[in-house]
Amino acid sequence: MKIVAGILQFFGSIGLFIFGMKMMSQGLQKVAGKRIESILHFMTGHRIVGILTGVLVTILIQSSSATTVMVVGFANAGFINLVQAINVIMGANIGTTVSAWIVSLFGFKFDIVLVAFLLLFISFPMQFVKKEKVLNIADVFAGLGILFIGLFFIQKAIPDVSENVALFEFFRRLSEPTVLNMILCTVLGMLITGIIQASAASMALTITLAYQGWIGPYAACALCLGQNIGTTITALLSSIGTNVNARRAAVAHTLFNVIGSVIALIFLKPLMNLVNYITPGDVFTATSTELSSILPFYLSMFHTIFNVLNTLIFFPFTKYLAKFIETILPETESKDVKKKYAFSVSSAISYSSTPELYLGAVRDEIAKLGELTLGMIKDFRIVISHPNEDMGDVVNKMRADEDYADDMQDVLTSLCVKLMKQSPSSGLVNKLTCYIRGIDELESITDSCFTLVCDAKKRRDEGYVFSKEAETRILYYVDMVTEYLSYINEHIKTSFSKNDLMKAYEFENKINKERSSLVDYVEKRMQVSSDNIQKELLLFDMTRHLEHIGDFCTNIAQSYSKLSA
Repeated sequence: MKIVAGILQFFGSIGLFIFGMKMMSQGLQKVAGKRIESILHFMTGHRIVGILTGVLVTILIQSSSATTVMVVGFANAGFINLVQAINVIMGANIGTTVSAWIVSLFGFKFDIVLVAFLLLFISFPMQFVKKEKVLNIADVFAGLGILFIGLFFIQKAIPDVSENVALFEFFRRLSEPTVLNMILCTVLGMLITGIIQASAASMALTITLAYQGWIGPYAACALCLGQNIGTTITALLSSIGTNVNARRAAVAHTLFNVIGSVIALIFLKPLMNLVNYITPGDVFTATSTELSSILPFYLSMFHTIFNVLNTLIFFPFTKYLAKFIETILPETESKDVKKKYAFSVSSAISYSSTPELYLGAVRDEIAKLGELTLGMIKDFRIVISHPNEDMGDVVNKMRADEDYADDMQDVLTSLCVKLMKQSPSSGLVNKLTCYIRGIDELESITDSCFTLVCDAKKRRDEGYVFSKEAETRILYYVDMVTEYLSYINEHIKTSFSKNDLMKAYEFENKINKERSSLVDYVEKRMQVSSDNIQKELLLFDMTRHLEHIGDFCTNIAQSYSKLSA
C-alpha cells in the first residue's frame, strides 16, 4: 500500500508540475500575444533573425513545443520555407533552456513552498480584476506557483537515498560513465519526455534526482540529451495530416535534435569538461553535499551550452539539411493540377492555447484572397478588351479561381470561428469578426468577377458589338473599380486609418457617379435604338456588377477600419 501511495504521489506531483507549467505558458502567451505576432513577422528575414525569433518566442511563451508546432503550422500554410523553419526551431531549442534555469535557480535555493504561496497570494486579488490583461498576468503567477508546488512534491515523492540502499546501488551503477549506461540514460530520457510530452517536467525530474543524489553528473547529462530527442514527438504528432512542407519542418526538428544529441553523446566527456570549466565548483571531485548544491546549476548550464553549440554546428549547414530533407520527403502532388485550397493549422492550434498567435497567418491568407480577386478583375478586362478572340482558357481559369475562392471562404471562416471558441476575448472576437466580414466580401467580389466574364463570353457568343464610345466607357469603369480594389488590397495587408477610410469613400463616390453616367448613357441608347435591346441590357448588367464590386470594397474598408479604432 505504501508503494502504491508513493507511485500516486510521484505521478500526481509530475501532473501538478505540468499543469502549472501549462497555466504559466498560457498566461504568458496571452500577455505576449501581440508581441509574438510582431516577432513572427521577422521569420522571413536573415537566418540569424530566424534563430533569434525562435529564442524570443520560446522565452515569451515558455514552451518550445508550442513554438515548433507553430512553425509546423506556418510551414504547412506556406508562410515560411524549410530553411526559415529550421532556423526558428534552432532558436526554440535555445529558448527552452530558460525553464531549466527557473527550476535550478528557484527550486533548490529558496524555501520553494514559501515562494509558491507568495506567487499564489499575488495572483489571488488579480483574479477579481475584470481587465483581461491583468487576468492573464494572474495566470502567469498562479501557474508558476503551482509549478513550484509540483516541484516540491516531486522532491518529496522521490525516496531518500539512505532508506533505499538496493535501489540506490542500481542508480549508482547506471551513473557509471560507460558507453552502455550513457546510451541507456539517453533512451530513458527520450522515453520519459515522449510519454509525458513536457521536456520541462522531465528536466525538472532529472535535476531533482541529481540534487537528491540518486544519479551522478554523467547520467543526468545523458538523460538531458535524451529529453532533447523526446521533445520532438510533439511536432511530429502535429504534422500528421498536413502537407509535405509541414512534415519536412517536423522531420527537420527531429533530425536536428537527434544528430546533435548523438554528437554530444560521443563527445560527452569533453562537453561536460567545458561546462564544468564555466560553472562554479567541480562536479567530478565534489563531495555528496557539495555536489548536490552545484549540480542543478551545472545541468542548466549543460542544457544551454549543448543547445547553443548544436545551433552553431548546424548553422552553416542549414541549407544542406533542408535539401536532404526535401530529398527524402519529395513533393508527391503534380504542380500542374489545380489543388483544392487547404490551410490546415488546426493541428497546430490544438497544441497552442493562444489563438492570437495565428491572427497574422489568417490576415496573410485574407490578403492572398484579395490578390486572387484583383487577378480575376484583371482577367476580365483582358477578355472584354478582346471581343473577337476566343478567351475560353481565361474563362475556365476564372471559373477555377472562383471555386478556389469558395474553398478559401469555407476554410478561413471555419478557422476564425474555431479561434473564437478557443479564446472568446472581446478583442479577439472583434478582430476575427472583421476578418470574417472581409472574407465574405472578397468572395462576393470573385462571384461578381466570374459573372462579368460570363457576360463578356455571352457578348462574343451572341456577336454583340459595342459602339466605340460604349467600349471606351466600360473599360474606363473597369479600370476605376480595379484601382479601388488595388487600394483595398494594399490596406488589407496593413490597416485602415480614418484617412484611409475617407479615401475609400471618395473612390466609392467616383464609382457611383460614373455608374449613374453609364446608366444614363445606356438608357439613352435604348431609347434611340431598338435594333438589339439585349446588347444594351448586357452593358447595363456589367455596369451593375462593377458597381457591386465597389460596394464590397467599401464594406471591407468600413470593417477593417474598426481594427485601428
